[in-house]
Amino acid sequence: MKIYENDKEYVGLLFYGTEHTNTGEEHNDFQYIYEVHSLKEPSAERIKELDKFTSEFDVKQFRKEYGHSDQYSLHKVYWYCSNMFSTVDKKLGLKRIIQFSDNSHPHQNNNDYQRLALNKAKDVMDIGIKIDLIPLYKKGDKFDYSEFYSDLLMLSLDEVHIFPNSADTFDEILLAVREKVHKKRPYTHLNLSLSDECSISCSVYNLVRECPKPTKIKLDKKNNVETTTITHRYAPDTGEVLFDSDTKLAIDVCDKRVVFEQDEVKAIKKFGSTGMKLLGFKSMSCLKPYM
Repeated sequence: MKIYENDKEYVGLLFYGTEHTNTGEEHNDFQYIYEVHSLKEPSAERIKELDKFTSEFDVKQFRKEYGHSDQYSLHKVYWYCSNMFSTVDKKLGLKRIIQFSDNSHPHQNNNDYQRLALNKAKDVMDIGIKIDLIPLYKKGDKFDYSEFYSDLLMLSLDEVHIFPNSADTFDEILLAVREKVHKKRPYTHLNLSLSDECSISCSVYNLVRECPKPTKIKLDKKNNVETTTITHRYAPDTGEVLFDSDTKLAIDVCDKRVVFEQDEVKAIKKFGSTGMKLLGFKSMSCLKPYM
């Protein structure tokens, strides 16, 4: 799904509540956490690994390789996920933790772990990382958000009823994930300037647009390596290579060629800020009916 949506996004996978861990000696505090995939762009190799993992799933092999333990702490899980995001050197448009759980009240008998998990979840969301919960439970059971996760996710009573209340089939779980993945980015921003010190901003969204085809990638037929296109301009009389400073834009006006410098072309494109500016007020009597 990430490949179709945006192949430049970073995706990682980890299990928590495992008996074994692979976080290394430098992460001794993060026990009962097993990092399956680090945070990287999705690739064909990873998709094949996950496909093999799900199609050839063996409970005995899973217990042998990962194991299970109830000694985990959710605050360390969120802490480790936050550290995974900090290792990415590029700017991410959306940081999100999708958590799958069949336990509506973890740390039920440990008030310290509950308090630490609530505080860490708040810290994670304060730095711009969103936490989404996908409940997993058998048919006929119920996942009660009010026991713990309503406080952790800071949900109101109305928002609790919006969350999925049943996961009878895997298709419903996938549908919930698709709904959460949907992005809404503003097309542009318009400012209504009331004065030099005060302005109101309005975001414009495009609700329906054509889905373009991906851009073509040219490959070298000898080694199948991506090629780079380089464009040069030549003087027609001498054949000399022209630089950007040697080329200018011009337009013919009344049999006369008007030449523009590069700085002038940039200044023409940006002659003011985008938006509307309030110039003043007039009496209602000035507003004619035909207007």
